Amino acid sequence: MSDYTLYYWSVPFRGQFVRAVLAFAGKSWEEPGDDEIVRLMSSPVEDLPIPFMGPPLLVDHGNDAAISQMPAIILYLGETLTFCRMTLYRRR
Repeated sequence: MSDYTLYYWSVPFRGQFVRAVLAFAGKSWEEPGDDEIVRLMSSPVEDLPIPFMGPPLLVDHGNDAAISQMPAIILYLGETLTFCRMTLYRRR
């Protein structure tokens, strides 16, 4: 099983930032196709890993966490992969 699942359209843009961080960290990830993203977006909220309006969506299998929105995903990865030593408590 991969470390992460990244839901993003099959076109380059915001997903590229997430891919770059994961690749730099040497992490593995899978990317379901556009059909799976459409299926998720049309699912009831209670069936989603986390409510989201659109990709990117990252599922961290090791921490059982799901994060949406590219800036939040990058911040999360920075903290969990120790690229950024700042914690939520020290940021306040």
